[in-house]
Amino acid sequence: MLTRRNSGDQWTKFEATTLLNAIRHAPVLHPERPYVLQLGERSASLFELGPGTRYERAGVNRLLYCGTALANLYLAMRVLGWRATIELAGDGTAPDLVATVKALTPTPPTDRETLLHRQIERMPPYWAEPGEWVPDSAAVAKLVASNWCPGTELRLLSDRAAAMETARLVLHAGRRMDGDRWCADELAPWLEPQQTTPVAQVAPQFGPLATMSAEPYADAVCSIAARLVADPILVVTTSGDTARDHVLAGAAIQNARLSASAFGLAIRPVTRLIKLDEVRKGLARQLGPGVYPHALLRIGGMPSNV
Repeated sequence: MLTRRNSGDQWTKFEATTLLNAIRHAPVLHPERPYVLQLGERSASLFELGPGTRYERAGVNRLLYCGTALANLYLAMRVLGWRATIELAGDGTAPDLVATVKALTPTPPTDRETLLHRQIERMPPYWAEPGEWVPDSAAVAKLVASNWCPGTELRLLSDRAAAMETARLVLHAGRRMDGDRWCADELAPWLEPQQTTPVAQVAPQFGPLATMSAEPYADAVCSIAARLVADPILVVTTSGDTARDHVLAGAAIQNARLSASAFGLAIRPVTRLIKLDEVRKGLARQLGPGVYPHALLRIGGMPSNV
């Protein structure tokens, strides 16, 4: 998981441990991580491991996971007191290189960066189901504004028509991927029978979403749509669809999780349904031309059972 190059300016043991711990606590759902960390002269690089296919057996986008590790690595570099820059791979000289974080000049981290770095080891596991909360538009706005990843955006799913179409896609994914326990686990809160929260209870805190009733519906699509708008959903998007964009989307997902934890909230990423081309294209149509979806983020309170 960690390699080191000989150089005239090596990291100290403490620095190397700090960088490695950031990677160790990056999300992973399988025994083997899809990347390896290499430390060089005031730099830390992520190299992709694996067969070169984008999706693993469980439908996990490997580059998204590389991006989550990259977000942690950048924060670790900052708390070590370095102004850092991220250089994404793309020139083809090293096909397996994902990105390099370079330390430039000594610069103390901001209070926010220090706070986010603390969340790396404190926040709930990637798979943890968020707890109950009363949706708060101010908290959601803070999450959206916290995104620093270039070329990415966190979009609130609040439009009635978009919610209905997304509900159809969720139901379709659940049927298409029936038997896939990982997908079933991600979609369970939307697909399993449960009581939904009446919008009247949350309208004062979440005005725009009050345009659609969240009472239970007999029709499955309407029921899912009601849940989608009763609890805020963010869509992680990019303006391109290259490997670099997928890495940046992963970094945006991880930054959103860290920011949510700092706000006392939790985020559960939903990514496996994006593996289906028809689902991804359907989501893209709702977002507009030149926008590519990578994940849905379910927001809630801190889990009580982890």
